Amino acid sequence: MRKYVWIAEPRQQRLTHVLFKRVVKLSGRPDRAVLNVFASTNYHLRVNGVTIGYGPARAYPAHPEYDSYDLRSHLKTGRNIIAIDVAHVGVATFHNPYAPGAFIAWGSVRAAAGAIETLDTPGGWACAESPAHDPDPPLFSFAIGPVQLFDERRCPAAWDAPGNGRALRWQAPTVIDGGCFGALTPRSIPHLTQEEREAKLLLAAHAHRTGERIVSFRLVSSYDPHRDVPPKDVAYAWTHVYSPREQQVVVGYWWGENHLNGAKFAAAGDSPGQFTRTNAILPFRQGWNMLFSSYRMVNGLWDMFLGVPEDAGLVFSAERDAAGGAATFSVAGPFSAEAVRALAGGIEPSRPEDIPALAGRSRTVVCPDVPASPCKAVAWRAPGASLALPAWRTRDIVIEPGGASLVFDMGGIQLGRVFVEFTAPAGTVIDAAYAEELRDGRPHLYKMVMMQSGERHIARGGRSRMETFHPRGFRYLEVSVTDHRGPVTIHRAGVVAQQYPYAQRGSFACSDPALTALWEYGLNSLRLCSEDVLTDTPWRERTLYAGDMLVEMAATLAVSGDTRLVKRCMGLFLQSGSPRDGLPGRAPSQSGGGNLGDFALLALVAGEWLCRWTGDKALAAQCCGVADAMMSRLERQRGADGLYAPRSRVFIDHGYASGAGRVCAFNALLCRAFDAWASLLGMAGRRNEASRALRRADALRETVNKRFFDAAAGLYADSIDESGALSGVHTLTANSWALMFGAPRARHTASLLRHFALRMPHHDPLNEREFISAYGSFYYFGGLYEHDAEELAEQHMRIIYSRMLAEPTGTTWEHSHPEKSLSHAWGSSPTYYLTTRALGVRLGFPDAAGPGEILIAPQSGTLTWARGRVPHPQGDVSVEWRIEGDTLFVWYDAPHRAKVTVRPSGRLAHLRLKVAHGAEPRPWAPRVAAAQRLS
Repeated sequence: MRKYVWIAEPRQQRLTHVLFKRVVKLSGRPDRAVLNVFASTNYHLRVNGVTIGYGPARAYPAHPEYDSYDLRSHLKTGRNIIAIDVAHVGVATFHNPYAPGAFIAWGSVRAAAGAIETLDTPGGWACAESPAHDPDPPLFSFAIGPVQLFDERRCPAAWDAPGNGRALRWQAPTVIDGGCFGALTPRSIPHLTQEEREAKLLLAAHAHRTGERIVSFRLVSSYDPHRDVPPKDVAYAWTHVYSPREQQVVVGYWWGENHLNGAKFAAAGDSPGQFTRTNAILPFRQGWNMLFSSYRMVNGLWDMFLGVPEDAGLVFSAERDAAGGAATFSVAGPFSAEAVRALAGGIEPSRPEDIPALAGRSRTVVCPDVPASPCKAVAWRAPGASLALPAWRTRDIVIEPGGASLVFDMGGIQLGRVFVEFTAPAGTVIDAAYAEELRDGRPHLYKMVMMQSGERHIARGGRSRMETFHPRGFRYLEVSVTDHRGPVTIHRAGVVAQQYPYAQRGSFACSDPALTALWEYGLNSLRLCSEDVLTDTPWRERTLYAGDMLVEMAATLAVSGDTRLVKRCMGLFLQSGSPRDGLPGRAPSQSGGGNLGDFALLALVAGEWLCRWTGDKALAAQCCGVADAMMSRLERQRGADGLYAPRSRVFIDHGYASGAGRVCAFNALLCRAFDAWASLLGMAGRRNEASRALRRADALRETVNKRFFDAAAGLYADSIDESGALSGVHTLTANSWALMFGAPRARHTASLLRHFALRMPHHDPLNEREFISAYGSFYYFGGLYEHDAEELAEQHMRIIYSRMLAEPTGTTWEHSHPEKSLSHAWGSSPTYYLTTRALGVRLGFPDAAGPGEILIAPQSGTLTWARGRVPHPQGDVSVEWRIEGDTLFVWYDAPHRAKVTVRPSGRLAHLRLKVAHGAEPRPWAPRVAAAQRLS
């Protein structure tokens, strides 16, 4: 019987790689070979040295999913190796709550002769802890687990292939208690893609500037592994620095409180060509000097770096050993904030003697020869002389001793595992760092200073391949080669794309190339933000958020119609829900995911839409189970004035100031949430309760219109203070949510639309608090289209996305400006609304169109034609329309026997209508067949 297994006596550390292998000997090709796998936290499956799978999908430990593989095509006659590399992340992240390391497998192989070999654990499996993976690497970001620091010299070559791996200390796996894991269920979504893509261009090749020595160490916090946000602990470090003479030395550093001989570093400017680095001019005395630093840990990390000129002759020694050798520091901590107060008594120390208690709590660290952080190492390696290589040369690039970097362009933003194939002498250090954009001709590392977007591979010697264990989002890749005693050849570099395998069924084109492009940008962004869940971005977090999910669900319906990933995401939110907290803002979440009040409601709205559109009554019943508790709790928070003040903060949008109290946007959204609850109750057959929820929605809409509308301004106020007075702030965001969800009175609507028309031409992408963001546009456009303001919607689509069109990345951004993520699918609203409004095939939001009828209601204020294909529960629908004179010609092709209604909306409703369908010729081009027009 299969059992959970792991290594004996595991250590508590950030990252543990455990290698499992199973030998299978076959006398012939098998006619059946099935392997089922689950691991905590993630695994790579290889058969005879070839990677064929990655998993499992992120989940709560109580609701794990296992993966199944058909191994027949990968097994051969003779000796086979099934190898699984399990990476256990020893702390909670935004991707996975903490769970202990574990592995379980089962299945069987049946040879043609009839012999059956079972693959159940522990069975014939062997395991070994990888000695090659650094156990305490930096976390990639505040949301994502550790990066990879891999010393290939410590691991035998091709351990996962037949005839290799004998040098590892293989042992029988230890059976463990898997009680923290719930019942295993089959994977609910397809396996992710494993498509290898090579770099398109070599943008730069340069030697490294010489003459500087990097003194560094890495210190990580140890904390409760169930915390998904590391504490901001404080650590101290000090050392003696010997200077052969009195001298002024330019030293590079970054962050922290740093002192030399009791005097604080005085910043002397940044260093050109180097990121996250500040220079200071330090006055060293001849002889011994005292260097003292304190640092508040970022993501549980202190990667202390000092850049010092080699010709300064400085020696760093905690023991005052002037003979040189490796630099050493005394370190103490990290300490909690409470411990720091007890130790330091509120003073800012400049020498170790300022905190006498440190003397008994310090330890010595030896600085490595290789800089402690690969990302910061690449960022600090300033370019030297350029290497004469053409841009098309992306393969077999030879790097002579001395160190150099290559900058590759993938041709577009990617999501996948970074790889570099190379031939190098033993001990060669290959650092791969990556980013979505360039700065000064190199990947813009530390665009967000808390991100460690770099990984390291130290070569064993000979030909090999570096490949990151986890996927990363990037376009530009810098491969930095150092510490090599002979030539190094970079054979290839690229990415193994790891994305959800959408089948694209939707398409769109129109008379405005800009809007056609925006539709494609949304498609590209959705692909990049789809893996085992819908994520916010492939770059910084790769996390499932409820607000993002609603927009991404919309894009999914427009381009694919495949709702399996959306359903899985909704399931995670439902598993997260509790009677006390309701639905979380993100999932899976160790701590409730921030409990953003508006995101909880948006998850409910998305769940209702999904259930209504797919007819999934079982899911509707699950949604009701959580919604009942959440909405009943909210009802108890209703004030005497009929409005609701959420107990948790609300997000609404970046920079939105009114995040607490009686907020207009939240109350407007709550109207729609009551509608959604009522719909779910109706699907569950609870009609009386559904009617009550609808009455609550109607009453709240009346109250929102009465209490928040400022007649003097002709707009909705953002909030109401404790005295009951309107805030006097009337943001476009609050008014767009009121328009989308609050069902304003006709005169209110007219006033809002006039204000939008006057205000939006002055849109400032850098001031989203005053205007509309890429995320906020989903609610803004929805409100405009619902109130027949399609001309404003299309005009303002061009305005909000103007910089994305002018500076194209092929994706939608986190903001209307490029200062943060350049691939954020929450900005994909044009893809949805161009499909459902401009082309006109309604998909059930924000209107309540149902899946039983195909409603084609083209709505456009500025276009003269549009065509496309739309996935619909009834089947794919092709539509083409154009305006000629005062006539709107519409052609469509829909599944046989589907109920189709053509009902133009807005401006187009006032034109004469001529409709043709199927094999009938287009009214405007009778000689052109339908298949030719849409080919």
